[in-house]
Amino acid sequence: MTDGIDTRDKDGELRLTIMASIAQEESRKVSERVKWEIRRKMENGWVYGYSRMLGFRTENGVLKIVPEEAEIVKRIFNSYVYESKGCHTIANELNAAGLLSVNGKMWREDGVCRILKNDKDVGDLTQWKHYSTDFLTKKVVQNNGDNPDAPLITLQDHNEGIVSRELWDMAQKQIFERGQLARQGKKYSKHYWYSSKVFCGKCGYSYNVSGKNTKIKRSLRCVNRSKYGNNHRIDANGAEVGCDNK
Repeated sequence: MTDGIDTRDKDGELRLTIMASIAQEESRKVSERVKWEIRRKMENGWVYGYSRMLGFRTENGVLKIVPEEAEIVKRIFNSYVYESKGCHTIANELNAAGLLSVNGKMWREDGVCRILKNDKDVGDLTQWKHYSTDFLTKKVVQNNGDNPDAPLITLQDHNEGIVSRELWDMAQKQIFERGQLARQGKKYSKHYWYSSKVFCGKCGYSYNVSGKNTKIKRSLRCVNRSKYGNNHRIDANGAEVGCDNK
């Protein structure tokens, strides 16, 4: 309508195709210019897309600590590292204490895990974690750092941290080690006083409660045996499962 193109004319379709191609190319150039500007600002420390997060607020591209929320972040790290509690247990304790998430909701296990992996808590900043595959579909994918056109931008000591570097490193180490246990078919927990302290002498798996309703009849048993049976074997993932320990 704007360009006065009548597709019933002999050259109408040709003119329409040419104009559409020009418009698409202009859109591509605008997209590249915008991405270039955003990338330069990220490299200079400007914070994008984090208006609210537990312990911080963003004002004009700058992170500022919220003291009362920072105490919750410290509590999560201390409970995880020094008290050896799991994310599920920590979430339950925060809810029991009447402490809500930054969105005013009850805590969940995955929310606690995200706090423990948020590098802003130690003063670092990683951005461009998601990007659009192209300017037409605008499909957004997670950035694994393998796209040279959209690299992860990480700045160390970018802002004032809530936890120390030592505590952060200890937390990341424990996250990795507990993840290794899960990948081996084992599970780390801190629900009871004996959680992750009592292990099978034959297969090395942890013991858990037998599941009886009354405390007087409860007993500990090998998780490996109760879950996989008494036939020792190698499963499809290469893990040793099954235990004949009674």
